[in-house]
Amino acid sequence: MFDVEREVMADGSRGPYRIGDRPIVAQSERIRVGGRVTIRDEDYRIDYRAAEVTFEREVPRGTIIHAAYRCAPDLLKPVYRHRIPVATDSLSYPGDESPRYAPLTSPGDESPRYLASDSTDLTVGGSKTFGVGFGSDRDATLTQSLRLNLSGRLGGGVEVLGVLSDRNLPIQPDGSTRTLSELDQVLLRIRSPSLSAGLGDLDVSLTETEFSRYERRIQGVTGEVVLPSGSATVFGASTRGAYLTRQVAGIEGNQGPYVIGGSGGRILAGSERVFLDGERLTRGLSEDYVIDYDAGMIAFTPRRPISAESRIVVEAQGADGFYGRRIAGGRGRVRLWDSRVSVGATMIRESDVRDRPATTPLPATRPAPAEGEDSPRAAPTRHQVMGFDVAAEPLRGLSVNGEFAVSDLDRDLLSKEGDRLSRGIAFRTGLELRPVPVGLLGRGAGTFGLSAKARSVSGRFSPVGRTRGVEEHRRWGARPDLPAERSGEVEGVYRLTEASGVRLSYGRGRWGEDAGVRRSLSLFSAQPGLPRLTYDAEAVRQRSGGGGGLARHRAALEQTAFGLRPFFQFISERVEGSAARNLTGGGGTNDLSAAEYLEARPAGALSPPDWRYREVAGGLGAAQGGRVAWSSEWTRRRTARRAGGVWADSAAVSAQRLRLSVSRWRALSLDGDYTHRSRRTYGASPVVSSDHLTEGRLLYASRDGAVSQEMFYRLSSARLEQRRRTFVEVGRGRGGYTWADLNGDGRRDEEEYLADPDGDHTLYVERTGLGEPVRDATFSARLTVDLGRLKSVKREATSPSPQPRKKALGTPSLSQGEREGGRWVATSWERQVGWRGWVRSRDTRYEIRDTVFSSTSSAVKRLFSALSLETSLDADRRALRGERGGGTGVTPWALGRFAAGAGVASGRRSLQQDAYVFRYGRRLSVRTRYRRDDSISRDYSSGDLRRSTERSLRIRARLRPDLDAEMEALHRERSAAGSGPGYDLRSGEVQGRAHWRAGDLLATLTLSAGQDRDRLSATASRFFSVAPEVVRSFRGMGRLRAAGEWTRTSTPGDLPLYLALTQGRRPGDTLRWEVGADAQVGRAVTASCAYTGRRLPGLPVIHLGQAEVQASF
Repeated sequence: MFDVEREVMADGSRGPYRIGDRPIVAQSERIRVGGRVTIRDEDYRIDYRAAEVTFEREVPRGTIIHAAYRCAPDLLKPVYRHRIPVATDSLSYPGDESPRYAPLTSPGDESPRYLASDSTDLTVGGSKTFGVGFGSDRDATLTQSLRLNLSGRLGGGVEVLGVLSDRNLPIQPDGSTRTLSELDQVLLRIRSPSLSAGLGDLDVSLTETEFSRYERRIQGVTGEVVLPSGSATVFGASTRGAYLTRQVAGIEGNQGPYVIGGSGGRILAGSERVFLDGERLTRGLSEDYVIDYDAGMIAFTPRRPISAESRIVVEAQGADGFYGRRIAGGRGRVRLWDSRVSVGATMIRESDVRDRPATTPLPATRPAPAEGEDSPRAAPTRHQVMGFDVAAEPLRGLSVNGEFAVSDLDRDLLSKEGDRLSRGIAFRTGLELRPVPVGLLGRGAGTFGLSAKARSVSGRFSPVGRTRGVEEHRRWGARPDLPAERSGEVEGVYRLTEASGVRLSYGRGRWGEDAGVRRSLSLFSAQPGLPRLTYDAEAVRQRSGGGGGLARHRAALEQTAFGLRPFFQFISERVEGSAARNLTGGGGTNDLSAAEYLEARPAGALSPPDWRYREVAGGLGAAQGGRVAWSSEWTRRRTARRAGGVWADSAAVSAQRLRLSVSRWRALSLDGDYTHRSRRTYGASPVVSSDHLTEGRLLYASRDGAVSQEMFYRLSSARLEQRRRTFVEVGRGRGGYTWADLNGDGRRDEEEYLADPDGDHTLYVERTGLGEPVRDATFSARLTVDLGRLKSVKREATSPSPQPRKKALGTPSLSQGEREGGRWVATSWERQVGWRGWVRSRDTRYEIRDTVFSSTSSAVKRLFSALSLETSLDADRRALRGERGGGTGVTPWALGRFAAGAGVASGRRSLQQDAYVFRYGRRLSVRTRYRRDDSISRDYSSGDLRRSTERSLRIRARLRPDLDAEMEALHRERSAAGSGPGYDLRSGEVQGRAHWRAGDLLATLTLSAGQDRDRLSATASRFFSVAPEVVRSFRGMGRLRAAGEWTRTSTPGDLPLYLALTQGRRPGDTLRWEVGADAQVGRAVTASCAYTGRRLPGLPVIHLGQAEVQASF
């Protein structure tokens, strides 16, 4: 099962809102609306199969709906057939329309069990929608949407898969899940044994070469031909963002966020590839990292501790650009002479569209506008790479390969002089001798293999992607961007056995001004039954650029015995001279890209001193397999720098890591990961710091389903994000908020922006930077107890025993007992007093054993079995590092208590306790609720402290078969303090609702009344609301709906009312009405129309209308 989180922006309706692209595991979801936890079957209904949520009440437009749930991986086909229908024209008897099936194959039949090549099995489905909208102060608008699904097999073995949609959904995938699915995706793929084509949102991956390597997410068309003698791929499209690469140096004890965005900050969802110390990571909140695509920031989970020596590389596509960008390219490959020779060619072309305006604001450093232009714009560019590659095997066991590429980069298409055109070339050659047997004195002595390669890259060569591994520059002590290069390397491998041997390599190279020699030695042994041993040593000596070099040693030992796995590891690295200047990540502390880091450092820091570090690690763990897995690791790392020819310690780090995983052991599952790190810096001002990284999840569900519990805790180190909220006017009907000067002071207070689906303002949250380091903790727990499912235990009379009779004081006669199944069972009185003794009846003695409590009457027993409890706690806190006391604790038990001290940057706690009687009863259902919400936020201002307490009682009853009634009483206490308007409110509200059914007619009447009182300003407000609704259904034809609501809000005094006091209601009389109809026009065609009116105090009447036709096929 996968844990998935998704966020959807509400459009002002009840829904349905689609929160996923595959079925959801039943009762695994947790839905929050604007940060508030909602309850299934009370606040919303969910279709697990369609992954759609429908709310009981409208959700204000712009509100964030956060859904967390579990779903199964897509491993199974949607349809499996035991027998496959044949075409109708093959029926034996005319007029016989009963289904016929293809015969089953026998065990000896070699024919495949699928449709013949000339048969068709194609499934087509989808919908087309047209809509017209109109209203007050606006022009009529026409909207349309298309969604088409195709899947199946055509004649000739051709497979078709299509997902077409042009809907513009208010959803942006977040980067906290392992897989992403863009809901408005367009995709059409046709595949046959030799041909395939794709149209829409596609991923292009050409990774067979080095200099013309290309990986992008595009919107366009692709085609591929596969023949026995070769293959060809072509594509043409427009990219959805410019390609970028970021080198990020880690900060000790900081898990993020780290800035990786492009010019506009945004990253195209799903386009990133993240590497940590050369290892590619997996996205997901329960995996390695999470990413904020809109802000262009990445943060790592506690499973991947970040240190000062961590090397982070991010490749992605920026979602913002100054111009539209078109691309075209292709690759072909031909195999000759029985596939002993392979020849390939690749062409990639990317070009900006010069007549398309910029999509993001331009900084002041951009070129001046061209003649006739009103605003500055970036210069459009064109980039082209053409490459040729060849691979051959002239002799058995010997292979040679080569590649040649040419790049053209025009940095300014608006310039006609061509002075900004840059052309470069690159080529490489390689040779490989596969392992050949080696003999000694007529006996086999292992195998020997040899490989060699050479590369030459001119300084003006501009690739379209990464040409070497992400850690290749560290092998040579070169700069990360790898400028002009000329290198060669030879490597030999001798294997005494298949699992043990030695590897030697020697290389020479030049990168720009740096030149050096590299040597390496590797020993490895992994013989069965013996310890696994590896040792690597490498040295690079640079002969120019002031000299310098590096030396690395790494040794690892591991053994598995008796179900245990002890291991040991040693790492040493020393970097000097020009190599220290090139590898800025060694011990560096920054969260910017490599280029930005060089610009941000002071001038004296551009020549860093030599540095070295040594790391020793070891541990013990359980061997793989079994339901319980655990490991314990420790690490010691010491870093030193050399200044003035003297080495001096600069920092020392120690870390301990514990991991435990228990899978389905007696209804219990547990997964935990804990890391503790301490760091000491030396020098004139030594500093000692420590941090904790924790992530744990506990799941328990009793077999009878009576008790279920879930707990989750995460502790990480992060940086505080600085934000600013701004309400931007976008025009009537285009926003989600409306401003009203409720207090009459003429100032646009944030509290005066009311949620309005027909508003003229939208909320824009801007991240202005990164602030102080904080400890980020999250804790959630949920406990559900259903007493009706608890197993009842009875005390039964057992077989006679020769022991003497014992009788407790007050023991009733046996006639008071109950006979059940031939055995005497103790009465309820006996169960209450815990009676135990011996009785005699009919010369037979029985022993009465202790049992659990049982109700004294059937009514109490029924009430007891109908009782269920549900408790939930959600809390998070960001505490400033270095602060102690004042509620800055981040342990799970500390998060259970809300704190708002000076050391808390932000925090939230939500506690809810529900008690149900006959929770799912149709005739009667009772619910009591206590809810407490507290929050403090200093992300936007000096601090906004909000508290809320709610107590409620709700009773649902079926008075008659056609009449249902619901009554709810609520008492709320709300308060706010900080930079915004402060208040201390006491609110009471009573709501009654009745549903009356008469055949196809459903009538609902809702009455609400309440009062708010502010203890700070001595103001009060009252409201009374009447909301009738009538729905008339016509079976097989459609339905009619009419609804209205009248609300009067008043105050006994003359003081102005404000938003918090009136709960979003304007003072005066508010009237809303709605009339709508849905009709089934045909078997697959539906039509709907709706008219909505609204009259708010002090504003003109607003009329809105909408008509829509949808055809399904």
